[in-house]
Amino acid sequence: MGEYASKISGFIAPSVAKLGADTTRRSAPASMCSKQAMRSVRQTRRRFLTTASLACLYATAGPQRAEALTTVTEALLELRAVREALETIVDLARDTKYDVLRLQLRAAPLNRIRAAGSVLYRGISDSEKRNRAEKAYKEVIQAVERADVTALRVSRGEIEEDVERLVQDVQKLVGDFIALFESE
Repeated sequence: MGEYASKISGFIAPSVAKLGADTTRRSAPASMCSKQAMRSVRQTRRRFLTTASLACLYATAGPQRAEALTTVTEALLELRAVREALETIVDLARDTKYDVLRLQLRAAPLNRIRAAGSVLYRGISDSEKRNRAEKAYKEVIQAVERADVTALRVSRGEIEEDVERLVQDVQKLVGDFIALFESE
């Protein structure tokens, strides 16, 4: 359980226990004889329990991959995994499986291109090298987006274009981007 989860469970548990004791009453207290007052109490309890439940759920359930890429080595490993995953995407484009291709562009490791690329180029201190790396990074992102949109339009029959070539271009650009950092 995370730090936030332990803090929130320490707050919620006593409140829920106290609320649970109140909910065991079978009759209304003398000061709350009207139906409207009882409805208000039930709504308040329901809102509290819903909020408490959601807070506990949020505290224990985190994003799929919350850890940040902190080192250049991790980012390079991530981009190498992207390059390998692009091999299967080229095959999908060759087989005209554009729906699956578009899903794969959004799945790991390809969904980490932006994070890994930005860690790499932002870590460069030399302004000339950094500008060159940033340009290469933006070309990779544009190529991925172009391949995605083109695959969608081809699958709809709107245009006829070689999606396989576009994915191969992405693969080449990712390789060139990685090469900028492996040569150092």
